[in-house]
Amino acid sequence: MTKATLWMADADALGEADLQRLRGWLTAGEMARHQRFVRAQRQRQFVAGRVLLRMALG
Repeated sequence: MTKATLWMADADALGEADLQRLRGWLTAGEMARHQRFVRAQRQRQFVAGRVLLRMALG
């Protein structure tokens, strides 16, 4: 039987302290990409997504 795991996070629930800590997980290239997002909501979503991906593959 195939097993699937689903990871979800509410990026809008992240506070500034959380985001600051999670940004530390990003590479220089990811930080550059993160800074190109204009909307703060998209920046939060990008950080949450990259960190979740890194944790899942870790």
